Amino acid sequence: MSDGKSSARLTSLDQFRGYSVAGMFVVNFLGGLAITPPILKHNNTHFSLADSIMPSFIFACGFSFRMTFLKRLATQDAPTVRAKFLARSLGLILLSVMLFGFNASFNQWSSASIGTVYAFWAQLLKANLWEVLAIIGATQILLLPVVARSFSVRLIALLALAVAHTFLSWWFNYEFVYGRPNWLDTLVG
Repeated sequence: MSDGKSSARLTSLDQFRGYSVAGMFVVNFLGGLAITPPILKHNNTHFSLADSIMPSFIFACGFSFRMTFLKRLATQDAPTVRAKFLARSLGLILLSVMLFGFNASFNQWSSASIGTVYAFWAQLLKANLWEVLAIIGATQILLLPVVARSFSVRLIALLALAVAHTFLSWWFNYEFVYGRPNWLDTLVG
């Protein structure tokens, strides 16, 4: 800073997060145009710049999540900090549902039936809920018990979550992503 005072913020993280948000605008709003170069579009043949934008934003959010949590923990008691972060995370999930989760809607109350309500909730839980904001909120809730713990506890949590992710991917996600029949489709349609 020019006034000689040190900043409590990590400027490089703010810049990286800004780059990620700018990248989201480019990918989301220009990606569908024919004039847009392939490197700025999502594709199924190679990893493009567009494919790195969401993971980079989630990385920046996770990095700042721990820093902010520890900073607040230094001035407030742990239950208060956890409650505030839980409320914030649930707010992110709710915002995501409000913005993206109601893609399937009822045109009239008369068109609602047990089957259409069930299909709505199944689609919400299966796909529509899981936009970036909801992923960040759910991940923060998942990590609340370990975010302020020692390096070894966080490493054990990382390894356990990696094993769980691998197991879940093997159990149903591969077939789910490629549209092959799986137990989740049987359960929720």
